[in-house]
Amino acid sequence: MARVEEFKDRIPPEVEQRVEQAVQTFRENHKNPANLALHAIGFYAIATGILRFFGKHKIRGLARIGFGVGMLLTGHNIEGTPPFSMFSGNGQKR
Repeated sequence: MARVEEFKDRIPPEVEQRVEQAVQTFRENHKNPANLALHAIGFYAIATGILRFFGKHKIRGLARIGFGVGMLLTGHNIEGTPPFSMFSGNGQKR
C-alpha cells in the first residue's frame, strides 16, 4: 500500500488545499460522539442500500438509503451544524 507522502508531489496544490479544507471542516462539524455514531450507522445503511438497490431489492435499498440520510441529518441536528457543509465550504455552526 502506498503512503501519502508518495503522492504529495503528484497532487496539484489546489486539490491538496481543497482536501485539507474538507478534512478540517469535517473535524470541526463532527466533534459530538453521538453525531459520529449516527454517521457510522448512516454511511453503513447508505452503502448497503446502494448494494440492495442495484441487486434484487430496489424498495429495501431505497428504504435503507433514506434511513441512512436520516441518520446523517439527525447527527447534524444534534451537533448543531449544517449537513453536507464539507461540500459547500460552509462549516459554520447554526
